[in-house]
Amino acid sequence: MKQFFILVLFFFSGLAIAAEEERQVAGYGQSVKEAITDGLVRAVEQQYGMTIEASTVQKLVAEQTENGVTFSDQAGTESSRKARGNIRSYDLLSKSCDAEGCEVALNVQFTVFKAAGRGTDHLRKIAVMPFSGSNRSFSGKVADNLQEYLTQSRRFAVLDREHSQAYQKEKALWAGDDTPLDEKARIGQVLGLDYMIVGKIVHAGTRRWQETVAMTGESENKAQTSSKVRYQLIEVATRQIKWSGTVSQSLSGNYISLAAKKTAEQISGELLENIYPLRVVGQQDKTVVLNQGGKTLVKGRCFGIYALGEKIFDPYTGNFLGQDEQQVATVKVSSVTAKMSYARLIRGQQSAIENMQIARKTSCPAMKKVKSISTETESRQEIPQAGGIIL
Repeated sequence: MKQFFILVLFFFSGLAIAAEEERQVAGYGQSVKEAITDGLVRAVEQQYGMTIEASTVQKLVAEQTENGVTFSDQAGTESSRKARGNIRSYDLLSKSCDAEGCEVALNVQFTVFKAAGRGTDHLRKIAVMPFSGSNRSFSGKVADNLQEYLTQSRRFAVLDREHSQAYQKEKALWAGDDTPLDEKARIGQVLGLDYMIVGKIVHAGTRRWQETVAMTGESENKAQTSSKVRYQLIEVATRQIKWSGTVSQSLSGNYISLAAKKTAEQISGELLENIYPLRVVGQQDKTVVLNQGGKTLVKGRCFGIYALGEKIFDPYTGNFLGQDEQQVATVKVSSVTAKMSYARLIRGQQSAIENMQIARKTSCPAMKKVKSISTETESRQEIPQAGGIIL
């Protein structure tokens, strides 16, 4: 059994745990060595979905080094198609040669990485792109907060598209000659996006002025922070705009950072509300469990609980529009954990609430004022001169 590290034009990676996968392939060539080279290239092609033209394969030869095998072309120049794959070892199952050439059968073992926990393959992959606009500081704050809210929602696989330079340095370290083969398997697993969020800062800033107090004649400093942000959710593969909106903030005082935070919170809330609305995942003794936590929910916020009815379709396009919703209760968040929230029932009947019903933001109902009861009551009791009470 021979150990190999193969250079061909593909980069792949892993997340936490090195594992092995096997593939059985056939290789062809004018010699056994060329047939083995052809078989190893085809194994990488099958494992990682590469496509290498036959003319390119014929030029490649496998040269063994201390770290494995480097594929190069016979002309001595580096091949225009290169990939990086990790072949841990291979077994030569059979070989046969005749006047037309050689054929080999190989059992090839690949080093791959598997996620330590549950993977993110089931999640939609999304990234927050830098928002355009003249106020770069405000733009950066909105993007950072939005990325944080989406990550803590645990509804998306949030990908980084900002720190490319730091990533390239780390990737170069993994590709070094002194890096173990299992660690080299981390290279190249950059995920593609399903969606990206883009936006434009229409305006953001704080206006300051002075007002004179009429009674005292003194000047008083005033400030007003306002912002307006347009955003779009774009499907990367088709460039189709899936959702768009405009978020405006107006705050009394110099609160530009708070305006950025509120803008990001509103954008993430609108996206989640339309794509992944909150659901009831448990309930008992006037307590309802919602399937979201972290910074996306806060204690004291109220939600309406809605039962889902008939499915509704657009008569022109046939697209599914949603389901009829009927509010059955109102709950108020009492505690928040990293992954879920607990809310207490403040209106409606517990028996009407079921798991998988939708929770949507609503205003908390006003508390009823309780009239104070006077301690002075008219006495209807007769007190005789001898004392005591006549009942």
